[in-house]
Amino acid sequence: MGVRFCPRCGTQRWPEARFCSGCGFTYGDLEPTTTATDATPQPGPAEAPGSPTPGSRAPGSPEVGSPEADGSRSDSGWTGPGWSNQELIDAIHASNGRTRRLASLSFALGGMILVSVATVAAAFGLPRPASGFIPLSTLQDAFARPADYVPLVVALAAATVGLAVAELFASRTVKPAVAVRVLLIAGLIVGGVGVALLGRIGYDAAGAILPGPIVLISGAAATLSAALVTAVIRD
Repeated sequence: MGVRFCPRCGTQRWPEARFCSGCGFTYGDLEPTTTATDATPQPGPAEAPGSPTPGSRAPGSPEVGSPEADGSRSDSGWTGPGWSNQELIDAIHASNGRTRRLASLSFALGGMILVSVATVAAAFGLPRPASGFIPLSTLQDAFARPADYVPLVVALAAATVGLAVAELFASRTVKPAVAVRVLLIAGLIVGGVGVALLGRIGYDAAGAILPGPIVLISGAAATLSAALVTAVIRD
């Protein structure tokens, strides 16, 4: 605070007056002069060396408005920390590939089961024998009438090979292209046998429709479905 009264004569000092109006005393002799060092502004806490200036961010800190800054980024699941876009895409493709491999194996297994059921039903006359197909009574019947049972054995063998290839494909032992060809051929063989035997094992003596050929053709459709699912693998 400046001098309000003259120290020599006691006259009140006018604002911004440099000399006393009563005795002419110089007020500047009593007030310290400002040096260049005092005039230099000292850095405050917010301007300390090494501290970020307004509008800047420290290295490694998230930008203002980013998902990391406002806490909207999830740290679990696919969007966890460390996942790049390409890694996320690869992980999704790998997951889809596993699902399709399991689906292919499931269809092939279903086809094998259906063909087995149809073969047993036709060969042993279950639930009742067909009008144009003599069921097996002894093992010698299979050798005595091979033309009757060879188509069923071929269909069962084709479904078995298709299931084996589907298992190898699910374990990534067989390439998709090979699995598709084998499953496609197996499905066509089973379907061809079912159509060829439709008239012989499709009806009983009373003319009622038997489920044997329908089940056999359904097994062929399941095997072909396994081939279709295998064909869409892209991982």
